[in-house]
Amino acid sequence: RQGDPANCAYFIRKGNVAVVDEENSTTVNELSAGDYFGEIALVTDQPRTATVQTLTPVEVAVLGKDNFLNMMRILPATEEEILSTVQSRVADDNDRHVGEQAREGRQ
Repeated sequence: RQGDPANCAYFIRKGNVAVVDEENSTTVNELSAGDYFGEIALVTDQPRTATVQTLTPVEVAVLGKDNFLNMMRILPATEEEILSTVQSRVADDNDRHVGEQAREGRQ
């Protein structure tokens, strides 16, 4: 849930989920098998940035924070891919919030 502290990341094995920004009740992304979530809070040591809701029955693999960070450390290609995903998702989140602030300013 958005705002919660992070202690693990989730890797989707089956099913589909929606990533929801609870501040404005919008779906910001949909993820499916092969995707993962929860990594931003682990990498940045910040609270969760969104809430994830299931769209279909879902099976996930859960990786605790210590193991997740160790995996990144020992697998440089995985670290690069995850950090790239984090950067992209954080940039999208920032763009979304800037757009919301601009719309609010015009009203």
